[in-house]
Amino acid sequence: MRNKKIDNFFEWRKKVQNKLSQPLQKDEKLAFIIGISLGDGHIQKFPRTERLRIVLGTDKPALWQYTAKLVEIIFKKRPWVKKRKHSNAIDIGIYRCGLSQNLEIPAGARKNLKVKIPQWIWKNDKFLISCLRGLWEAEASLNVHLATYTYNFSFSNKNQYLLNEVEKALIYFGFHPERRNDAIRLRKKHEVESFRNLISFRKYI
Repeated sequence: MRNKKIDNFFEWRKKVQNKLSQPLQKDEKLAFIIGISLGDGHIQKFPRTERLRIVLGTDKPALWQYTAKLVEIIFKKRPWVKKRKHSNAIDIGIYRCGLSQNLEIPAGARKNLKVKIPQWIWKNDKFLISCLRGLWEAEASLNVHLATYTYNFSFSNKNQYLLNEVEKALIYFGFHPERRNDAIRLRKKHEVESFRNLISFRKYI
């Protein structure tokens, strides 16, 4: 068969690829995964498929377990989960055709990519909250110093396009974020508490 260059599995592979590249259900779960992927994820292209890899810290087992569970629900396929040997990080990954198109996340290194929150998420407040939750779970830190009444709920990222999106979303929900070169911060106590409750920060069900 090889000499005659006959590919008996061509039609089967084509059907599988078409199935895997079908649009995903647009809901809060997908919005969360898009958010966490924009924050701590990466899509890499290969000749016949694409790979999504999300990197999360081992110090937050509830988060990476919750994320792996959602990836399996969304893609109907169990992701591979692996601890990195020389760092305190967990890789959650999945291979699928059309990942970049379906997630609306460009493939490649995130730093200089023109990333945007998909329009279908902007059109639904619940979806936007879930997306923000994914972003902040991936890249945010919450610091409270009661002695000085200092509050700092900060989202850090070097991608200016993504910072623009996060700032825009916070303003849309009535917050007053402070912009830094590589971060978006909430500094008022009532806004920190309100936003933390809005996105159910560090609560995994």
